[in-house]
Amino acid sequence: MLRAVFSAALLIAGPAVAQDAAEDVELKPAPDYFVETVVATTTAQQLALSCAALSLNPPVVQQATSEILERLEADGFDVGRPDGGMDDPSDRFTVLQQAFLDKHGLSEGIDEASVCRAGMAEINEGTEIGGYLLVVQ
Repeated sequence: MLRAVFSAALLIAGPAVAQDAAEDVELKPAPDYFVETVVATTTAQQLALSCAALSLNPPVVQQATSEILERLEADGFDVGRPDGGMDDPSDRFTVLQQAFLDKHGLSEGIDEASVCRAGMAEINEGTEIGGYLLVVQ
């Protein structure tokens, strides 16, 4: 189930990992590599949706998804569970998303040109976010 949650998180803004209702299971903190990749891919998705000159690169996102799921399994997380056996990392997602917005001076209602500049800056800087983007115009 985590596979579906992770894949969906790559395609929508504001991802969240569901919490397991079982009280006898101790959840582990979500690994940094998971949190960072979810934020990078969802941020790239939002940039592509908000800037006509950018597109998400699906093969690169799919490769990242596969690698993260394999790494989670190797680290003892159960990707078949809704929560993967990890604590909800939503607060950590929010911190990283806000850092991105602050870095580029983006805020609610920002114009498309500013969003495109942020996406192009990420591509030019060779960041993880930029690696998930393609220039289409």
